[in-house]
Amino acid sequence: MESGGILQSISRPLRRFVAISLTVWPILGLYLVIAHGRFASPTELVMPSWVPFWPAFTLPYLGMLLVTWLLPVSIGDAGRFRACLWALVCAYLLVMPWWILTPTTLPRPPLPEGWWADSYRWLTACDPPNNVTPCAHGIGPVVGAWFAARDHPKWLWPLAGMLVLGLSSIALVWQHRPFDILLGTAAAAIGIGQVREQHARGPRGGPRLGIGALLLAPAGLVRYQLLLDELADRRPEHPYLVGHPPGLVVHCSDCSTTTAPTKPRAGVKLPRRQPQASPGVPATRTIVAGASGASDTSMRSSG
Repeated sequence: MESGGILQSISRPLRRFVAISLTVWPILGLYLVIAHGRFASPTELVMPSWVPFWPAFTLPYLGMLLVTWLLPVSIGDAGRFRACLWALVCAYLLVMPWWILTPTTLPRPPLPEGWWADSYRWLTACDPPNNVTPCAHGIGPVVGAWFAARDHPKWLWPLAGMLVLGLSSIALVWQHRPFDILLGTAAAAIGIGQVREQHARGPRGGPRLGIGALLLAPAGLVRYQLLLDELADRRPEHPYLVGHPPGLVVHCSDCSTTTAPTKPRAGVKLPRRQPQASPGVPATRTIVAGASGASDTSMRSSG
C-alpha cells in the first residue's frame, strides 16, 4: 500500500505537468506563428512617454513563461486544476483573433549595452514586436496565480508580488503598452469567470464556455475536455456508452435508462416502436437500456 501511494503521489504531478504542457506550448506555438506570419499590414503603435525602457527586466519577463508553465502543476485539487486549464484556453481564445483581425506592432529602442544585453538580444531575435494588442503574456501567470492561491492560501501575497513584478516587466522592456496589459488581464479575468462555477458544481460539472470559444473551436474543445478528464484523474465511477440515434454516442456515468435528450421529459423510457419489416430484410430487435431483462424489454417484429 505504501509503494502504491508513493507511485500515485509521483504520477499525479507528472500528469499535471503533461496536461499543462499540452496546453501552454501549442498556444505559444500559435502565438509565434501569428507573430512571424504577418497576415496583414500591422498598425504601428507608440509607447507612452512616461514608460521608461529598462531592459534589465528582461529576466523577470522571461520568467513569466516559466510561471505559466509550472505554477499550475502545484494545484493539488483535480477539479481546480482542470478549471485552471479551461480558463487558460478560454482567455487565449479571446485574444488570439484580435492579432489576426487587427495586427499591431510596437517599435523597439536600440539594443542596449550591459550585462543584460544578451538576454534582451535573445528576446528580440525570438519574439518580434507584434501581437501587441491585447497582451497575452500575463494571461498564464494571472490565471495560474488565481487558482494556485485558492489551492494554497498562504501563497497569496508572494503570488501577488510576483504578478506586480512580472506584469510591470512586460511594459518596462517595451514589449507591450500598459493598456495592452490591462486588456490581457481582463481576458484572464473573463476566462476565470467562465469556469469559476465549475469547481462549485463538483467534478461532474462541465465547463461553461463563452459563445466566442464555442464558435471558434467546438470540436477541438470537446476532444481537449476528454483528454483533461484522463490527465486530471476525473474518471467516471461506472462508465459505459449509451447510443442515441442517429449514431450519436454519449459518455454517461450516472445514467440508469436510455433517455431522449431532445424531449422535455428526459429520463423517461423510450416508447415501444414496432419496426417496419421490409421484404427480404431480417427482423430487428431494440433493447431499452436499464430494463430488468431482455425478455421484458425486447420488441419483436410481427411475422
